[in-house]
Amino acid sequence: MRSSLTKKYVFLAFTAGFVFFTTQLLSAENGSKPLPPIIELTLKGTIDRAVENSHTVRQAREDLSAAQGRIKQATAKFYPTIQAEANAGTFHDKQPAPSETPPPEVERDRNQYDAKVTLTQNVFSGFSHWAGVQSAKADQESFQKKLDRTTSEVRFEIAKLYFEIQLKLRELAAEREVSELRQKQLEQVKARFAAGRATQVERLKAEYAVKSQIPQIKSLESDLEKDTLRLVQYVGLPLTQEFKLTDSLEKAANAVMSKPLPEIATAFDLALTSNPDLIGIESDLAKLSSDVKVTSAKNLPALDLIFSSGTNAGRRDEIGAPGFRAYGGQLKLSVPVFSGLSSFAERHENQAKINSMIEKKAATREKLLEDLRRVYSAWSLETVRMDAEKTNIELAEKTVIQAETLYQTGRATLTDVLDGYSNQLQAKKNLASAMYGRVAALAEIKFLLGQ
Repeated sequence: MRSSLTKKYVFLAFTAGFVFFTTQLLSAENGSKPLPPIIELTLKGTIDRAVENSHTVRQAREDLSAAQGRIKQATAKFYPTIQAEANAGTFHDKQPAPSETPPPEVERDRNQYDAKVTLTQNVFSGFSHWAGVQSAKADQESFQKKLDRTTSEVRFEIAKLYFEIQLKLRELAAEREVSELRQKQLEQVKARFAAGRATQVERLKAEYAVKSQIPQIKSLESDLEKDTLRLVQYVGLPLTQEFKLTDSLEKAANAVMSKPLPEIATAFDLALTSNPDLIGIESDLAKLSSDVKVTSAKNLPALDLIFSSGTNAGRRDEIGAPGFRAYGGQLKLSVPVFSGLSSFAERHENQAKINSMIEKKAATREKLLEDLRRVYSAWSLETVRMDAEKTNIELAEKTVIQAETLYQTGRATLTDVLDGYSNQLQAKKNLASAMYGRVAALAEIKFLLGQ
């Protein structure tokens, strides 16, 4: 009995110790650096965090690093190569016995030792080495442009997401503000109904106005939560970390309005030299042109200078002895005569790729002009909307005050009051949407201009 109790106590003590140790370990990992209560995220800080945390940007950087390694590989072909070879073996064959005439064939074992060092220096490669270096450099430039393009895309998407969250916050604030007004109006209608100064229809209408807004608020809260989680993941923050976006939508919209845009013709000229898509296509074209030179160089002769030094011995003590050394030097000329039309096929393939890339460039230019026209039109439209919605908000607020006052004296209906609330809500949401549209238009213009 005592033995079983002792084992039980030992087990409980071990379990308690394990739990305590695990708790201390976790607290050392997580609790040693407690999360700050609220992190303030500026637009620039958020974008920089997202770029550093982006897997696509990291992949593009690794691709660029690999391309830089290919330049070193191509350059290395200009340097000499040294190759060392060594062989040792035993051969069992028939050889004549030297002491008898005619010598009979006898079977014996024969040892063989060979060692050689060869230095090879390319003298002329038909410009294939030079073309290979140019191709590797063009490849590096192409991956550099892809990295720039990827970084620009991440910055553009994060800026949009940043202000999408700001837009939803303003819309949610407007919904809650009007919801409070409708709730207060409902309480007044209930009091008037209890006093016999409001009808059952008015009370039901006021209740419907309050409850019909709840799904919209829940939907906005859900969308806001999704966007917030996306932003947290993009910038690499813990999911439980609270944060505050410091650059408001209104501040960004006002800053945007203070900076005039160039004329669309000037913007198009700028985009032709700085647009990420066009720059990437130019880099790909340069890479294909270099590949054509590499293919053409394969059809030219190549000349190599080869020096060798070695030894050939039948016994180990003869290895390296003066009588068993061999030195040599030669010029090796290689002339391709017929490659089974493979070079012709490669040149045809590369030229087809170049033609395809040229057509892609023309289509990208046309799409770029269409996108600039669309975004410039949106820019102008959102400017008009902002001015109009600011006026609409003022009118809606005055209408609400007037309708509430007249309703108390019986000179306005409940419908007038509720319509005033709806107009006020819609005007505030429209203003937030116009602000976001203006900021988003500027972000896309800068993206198209490669800024």
